[in-house]
Amino acid sequence: MVSRFYFDQIRTHSVSGITWGFTIAIMSLAFTGKFGGCALAAHYLARFDWRESATIGSLMSCKGSVRPYAL
Repeated sequence: MVSRFYFDQIRTHSVSGITWGFTIAIMSLAFTGKFGGCALAAHYLARFDWRESATIGSLMSCKGSVRPYAL
């Protein structure tokens, strides 16, 4: 068991900068898409003001992030 965690740690540290760049870009795109889609839908379809729309977008983005960590 100890050796598995040790080797996983080594693999994590040997990841290149390009891989981290792609990871951050994909996560940013996912957050922006979910936040923007929910905020725009709340504003234009449900007729909320921009403050409430941004709150809905933020909460929906947080909701989506909880599932992978809980599993």
